[in-house]
Amino acid sequence: MSQQESSAEPERRETCTWTYQEADDFWDGECGAAWQFTNGEDDVRTVHYCHNCGGRVIVVRPEPEVDDE
Repeated sequence: MSQQESSAEPERRETCTWTYQEADDFWDGECGAAWQFTNGEDDVRTVHYCHNCGGRVIVVRPEPEVDDE
């Protein structure tokens, strides 16, 4: 797991929403954190608190694209 650097000290939060950015293969935290799991996307299930702000992680996965064929 790696963290992209953030320029400011994060505000402590009760919760932190993480949204998966499929195009760039990383998780974007509401607090400004960006995380990439090197063992696959599903590793996010093992994270309960944000490593950046300390908030309880709420995972948001994008809706699957619908093929209109």
